[in-house]
Amino acid sequence: MTERVLRYVVDDSRARRGQAGRVSRRALVAFLERFGSPGDDLSSFHMAVRKAAQSFFNPEDGALLRWFHGGISREEATDLLLARGISGGFLVRWGRGRGALAVSYLKKKAGGDPAAAGEVNHVQLHNIGEAGFSLKPKDKTDPATDQIFAHVRAFLVAHAKKLRVPIAGELYESFLRREAGSRGAAPPMPFAAEGGRFDDDVGQAAGAAAAAAGAVAAADGDGRDGYGHFDPTKEEEDGGGLFASRRPLGTGRERG
Repeated sequence: MTERVLRYVVDDSRARRGQAGRVSRRALVAFLERFGSPGDDLSSFHMAVRKAAQSFFNPEDGALLRWFHGGISREEATDLLLARGISGGFLVRWGRGRGALAVSYLKKKAGGDPAAAGEVNHVQLHNIGEAGFSLKPKDKTDPATDQIFAHVRAFLVAHAKKLRVPIAGELYESFLRREAGSRGAAPPMPFAAEGGRFDDDVGQAAGAAAAAAGAVAAADGDGRDGYGHFDPTKEEEDGGGLFASRRPLGTGRERG
């Protein structure tokens, strides 16, 4: 799994172009900022690899999850989601802030014109070290009151009712081509977003996000869903004020 994390997460920009080579120090530093803890020791690296693997790879077969896009820009994410035009379509990319990731998704008004473009919103997730991720920077996160997610998939599962359709891109297509080549098989067909479900993407039975959380937990404990009101109509570049905070989440049985 470490090799896949290095190729598709640490060095995602070259992976999208189908290239390979030595990982640059700059890319490694950025990786540790997003998934590790202060310092560049070996324990921080191993923790970062673990969190990245839990976040972006299927726990059953180790496949890269199609909604991860890596280093595409906010503008590219917006254009892609608007072009697909699917309400609930989402992707995950690197955020603008240091050590941050971003979840971008398309929201259309219920009962509105289905041909309307809709609105793309962006939520930032901040690395807070061993505990996982928070909607606030580490120095502003209070573990007693703020929501904490063990990994990115825990956040997505908790919001499966809003983030319904994973949108694939160049990074996932590069993964499919490489996997097909290593097995001597024809490349699989790219994911058709209109027919996909987030539940399928994390390898769970179709239907309830509650069932999905069992695999996401991965023996992390028995946390419970304390998630508040999710309002996707507001701008949320840094997550401030958008989510009602109650108790940590992402280490046990989440509900959508």
